[in-house]
Amino acid sequence: WPSADGNVYVAVYGARAVVRVRVADGKLTTVARSPATWAPSGVLLAPDGHMWILEYSTTNAARVRRIAPNGGVRIF
Repeated sequence: WPSADGNVYVAVYGARAVVRVRVADGKLTTVARSPATWAPSGVLLAPDGHMWILEYSTTNAARVRRIAPNGGVRIF
């Protein structure tokens, strides 16, 4: 998912992580990790700074996790 500052965010299912790719130099930074038994399959950055992560469990359950700019987490 592209961000307003030109970077790209990628859900890496096998690594259970969301990674930021800095377009300027290709640097990879892990910005979020899914807890055990969950893995991200999609990510969206909202204009208000929240990161929304679609996650699936090892039992194929689905959920959405929202991470606020201040680090607060809510699961839907």
